[in-house]
Amino acid sequence: MRNEEQTLVVKSANRTVETVRRAVTILDEAGAEWATMQVYYDQLNTVSYLRGTVYNAAGQAYLQLKSGNVRDYSLSDGFSLANDGRARVADMRQPVYPYTVEYEYEVTSSNLLFYPSWHPQPQEQLAVEKSSFRVVTPTALPLRFQEQHLPTGSTAQHTLQGTNDVYQWQVQDLAAVEEEQDAPPSGS
Repeated sequence: MRNEEQTLVVKSANRTVETVRRAVTILDEAGAEWATMQVYYDQLNTVSYLRGTVYNAAGQAYLQLKSGNVRDYSLSDGFSLANDGRARVADMRQPVYPYTVEYEYEVTSSNLLFYPSWHPQPQEQLAVEKSSFRVVTPTALPLRFQEQHLPTGSTAQHTLQGTNDVYQWQVQDLAAVEEEQDAPPSGS
């Protein structure tokens, strides 16, 4: 992963806006799954936009994601009575390696029971050049959080910007972790 920037802005006690920008260089077929993006939504979470760009090995943009190439899927299992989950899915896999895929999306939420999590290295065999998570919240709504499994020196940086508290985490240069047989997933 070349760069991931995840930002959560708490607008009020009943509204948040999350933006994610992720650029991943795919070196071979084993990493091709990173050329796809799934953005989940439901009645309480709305996808404002989903954008994507593919860059060739020289760093030149040559393909833009078109809205007609974004599929919308129901996440219902067919027998649950109260499942309104859906996903917007984009697939920008390419036949020639290496290439870089950059996705950006925004989700507006009125479900403040669950804030998004940050997993800077979500799975094995994924090196991370840079990943950051930023939370902006009114000082009247302080953030409560728990850090787990972060590299040394990656603790939250807390600053004030006007009437907002800003919390930021960042990691850099994480080497890919080899998959260990019978181990729990690295993102857990």
